[in-house]
This record gives sequence, structure tokens and C-alpha cells, in this order.
Amino acid sequence: MAELNQVRDGRKGHAYRMYETGEEITTPTELKKGHFYYITAKGATSGFDADDEVGDTIYITANSKITLKEGDKVKLISLAFLGFANEKSLSESKNTNEVTCDKDDSSNFVSDGITTTSGNINGYSLMLEGDSNDAKALNEIKASFHKMVVEDKEGTRNVASQTNKKFMIMFNWDAKDIAEGEHFSADIVPCFLTQNEKSGSYGSGSSMNLSYQGCDSDEYGHQRMEIQSVYTAPAA
Repeated sequence: MAELNQVRDGRKGHAYRMYETGEEITTPTELKKGHFYYITAKGATSGFDADDEVGDTIYITANSKITLKEGDKVKLISLAFLGFANEKSLSESKNTNEVTCDKDDSSNFVSDGITTTSGNINGYSLMLEGDSNDAKALNEIKASFHKMVVEDKEGTRNVASQTNKKFMIMFNWDAKDIAEGEHFSADIVPCFLTQNEKSGSYGSGSSMNLSYQGCDSDEYGHQRMEIQSVYTAPAA
């Protein structure tokens, strides 16, 4: 159960790969409750908040006040569950430089204010086949490091060349078993996958541990951000 002013259970967190789905949505289409959207355009007189920017992610709750106006555009986000994971971490840091001089009575520092984001998604090495979003997401992640060939029992063969793309990853720290009306927080991280470590040891499951380097945005302008909101069951 996710409540404000309460420490959350780490087992409740899930990681997802984020995809754009379908065509751009413009007025007067009603946005689906319980879904995430990318802002792709913002009109002169916009239905978005003043601080919302193109590239931001918005979440539509049961009581959302967002109504698209002329010039506003969004794209629906599809989430692919990274079910292999059992541990997620995200680290943010800023560099400082010492500028202590004769006038200072103690150490003094300055910072350029640039945030560096990195972390890990650790779990077990799974083999997934088929056309589901979950299978595609896992195999695309593996293809960040090597060519992927997947063949099922029926002889269907899919080949994916190695890529070096940025991924949009969502860490929903309250996703598991969340109920309508409960609070959740989600970190959205554009990132490169920088390390894939597999291991198999006696007495333990075969593991797959990923490291990532976060970025401010991806090639399409989707931005790094955190969302705190109230969960609404996704509408069909």
C-alpha cells in the first residue's frame, strides 16, 4: 500500500521500457484515464500547466484537469514490463569544485548545477519469445550489447542487430498491487545501457545485471523527470 509520508516497500517497485504508441493525439480527443502520455506540442493557449514542456510525461488520473486545446498534442505511452528484475537503483549527483580563498574562514565550493544520473537494474537471466511487448523489450535490451537471434519451437526466427540506442525507462516504485486512489511515484530516465553482466553459480539462479547512464533527454526530446500522482486503473 502506497501512502504519503510513509516509507515504501522496495519489493513493490517495477521497471518498465516506455514506447510511443500510435499517432499524435490532438483536440478534441479525450485522454485515457490511468495512462501516461508524452507532450509533443504545446499551443499558444494551452491546456497544459505553464511549467509543462514539450518532451514531458503526463499522467491522467481520474480527476485530471488537463484538457487539450488548440495546438496541444500528445502521444500515448505503452509500458513493457521488465519482469526479470528484482533490484533497481537510481543515483543522482552534482559535481562541486573547491574555491576556498583567503577571504573564506572555511572551505567554500561552487557547482555548475549539472545532475548526473546512473544506476542498475539487477535480476535473473530470462529467455522470452513471441511478439509481446515484454519479450520485445527484454530482447531489445540484450541487443544493446550483442546481436540477438530468437527462434521458437514453431520455427519462427527473429534477428535483431546490435544497437546503441537510448532507452526510456520508468521506475514505478509503488507499482505492485497498487489500488485505485493510492499514491505512487515514478522516475522516468532516458538512458544508455552501459553494462550487461550475466552469471551462473551453483546454488543460485542465473543472473543478468544491467548498468545504465542516465541522460537529460533522448533523441526525441523525452525528458528526465519524476512524477508523484494518484493511481487510476488504466481505461481500455
